[in-house]
Amino acid sequence: MSEPRLTLQQFAWLNAALDSGKPRAEVLAMVGLDELGLRTERQLWLEIIARRAERNQLDLAQRYANEYMTHRFTGLPPSPAPAPAPQPSPWTPELPAGPTEQAPPAAPVTAEPARGPQLSLYEFAMLRAELDVSPQDAERAWTKYGLVEAASRQREFEAWQRQLQEDSALRSEFKRLHSDAQRHWRSLLVRRP
Repeated sequence: MSEPRLTLQQFAWLNAALDSGKPRAEVLAMVGLDELGLRTERQLWLEIIARRAERNQLDLAQRYANEYMTHRFTGLPPSPAPAPAPQPSPWTPELPAGPTEQAPPAAPVTAEPARGPQLSLYEFAMLRAELDVSPQDAERAWTKYGLVEAASRQREFEAWQRQLQEDSALRSEFKRLHSDAQRHWRSLLVRRP
């Protein structure tokens, strides 16, 4: 597996900036990525965090969540931006029919009532895919994303459901991310003893 170009802090800022509505091209330029580079970084970081989580080492997931929330609320950019990466060949994933509509298990942890989602689109797609592919590990998945109470889980799902219903571009991006994440989780299940 190759190494991510971005630090964890830069990766968290990138996702927070994109989720906050900052101009996509501007955000990607700040970290020296294009769309393909973004997908690659997300896949690499996802694999790293997931591997650690499989060993019940949730420190990296927690650090990411803390960095993401810090950047989501402060909007401060990371320091310094890396040089642009060489461009690999294009790859277009298949889109799923859409998220499953089963009710989420119990709750997430939130400090305040959320008006919008707390997870990034990427994190929500990862969570949904993990729950779809490995429902027997649902509690571990919820905990990894900081959603340990039933009420918080419900708020997160309702917030994303509203956003995905209202924004077709966001819905398309979710479907792409969700499909990528399902492939990722399925590949990890195949590797388990």
